[in-house]
Amino acid sequence: MVATMRRRKAITYFILANAFTVGILIHVFWPLICLLFLKGEKDRITLPELQIELPPSAIGANGKPIAQTAAASSPTSPTDAPSPPPAPIIPKIIHQTWLTCPVPDLLSGNCTTKPIPEKWVKAQKSVQDFNEEYEYKLWSDKDSREFLEERYPWFLPTWDTYQYPVQRADAIRYFALHHYGGIYIDLDDGCLRRLDPLLAFPAWVRRTRPTGIGNDVIGAVPGHPFIEKAIKALQSYDMTWPTPYITIMASTGPLFFSLLWRHYNDQLDRTSEDAEDRRIRLLFWDEYMNTDWSFFIHYKGRSWHQWDANAFLFMRHHWIELTILGFATGFLVIFGLWWLGNFISRKRIFNRAVYGYMPVKEAEH
Repeated sequence: MVATMRRRKAITYFILANAFTVGILIHVFWPLICLLFLKGEKDRITLPELQIELPPSAIGANGKPIAQTAAASSPTSPTDAPSPPPAPIIPKIIHQTWLTCPVPDLLSGNCTTKPIPEKWVKAQKSVQDFNEEYEYKLWSDKDSREFLEERYPWFLPTWDTYQYPVQRADAIRYFALHHYGGIYIDLDDGCLRRLDPLLAFPAWVRRTRPTGIGNDVIGAVPGHPFIEKAIKALQSYDMTWPTPYITIMASTGPLFFSLLWRHYNDQLDRTSEDAEDRRIRLLFWDEYMNTDWSFFIHYKGRSWHQWDANAFLFMRHHWIELTILGFATGFLVIFGLWWLGNFISRKRIFNRAVYGYMPVKEAEH
């Protein structure tokens, strides 16, 4: 009886400890959990808005003909004359970055800029060829620091202490867009068509899978409040995490950008007069790449990924199997602890019987 009560007490403590641990994890990861439920459909840039002429056989991600879906969602009938394209709002400026020099070398004048990898030269050329009328800015280490020193000197202490060049590449895109406006494009993203239709929205970003937004292609007018929120948040998010991948993602990269997007949308008053100007529109997957009407094509990139990034990407691609494995492991741990407690209890009873420590009533029998 006593042994049974001890087992029950041990199991109760074990369950409470696990419940406490799960509660702490939910609290810590609650912003990420909320991202899973933020789909962004109401901010999607639709095909009628882009005024892209689609082939009759165009099929979207939902398996339905895109032309039919677009016609059904359009307020005009198929026989109506197309409306004129909206006036561009975002200035015709394209920003790209190529930062490879450590800050100490840059400050000492010993910075040697490495050439852009051949695999990205084709992507860079496609961006320029499809958008010849656009001003093109390729931000180097020197250009970036001089720009910050002149326009945003308050950020230099953070900029100079970033551990990884990609953090500075992430940060400078936000400051460049805040000051000049335009469209930022990663060097491993090429163009498949002109970007003019995307100039009609005050700010837009790319929707990523399974959740969140990316920071590899961004469009914004100068001084847009979301971009301003990003540059003001960089210092408070500047923390070192256990691995380089998490440090980069959470301090300046897509995770940082996605968390700000969630907070910004939570605070956005969609009924205000300037709501449309403050709104962040979303470029979904079909319009981003892999279709006949996509704007971009992605070349092999991830130049900053290390072993930890590959591990996280593996977990992302096999999350179902890993979830099942996690539950199975947890069940085996609980079962093993129960079996161990039961075994110890039985062994104590056996020892009492063998060595004469048996209860009096049992000894009389």
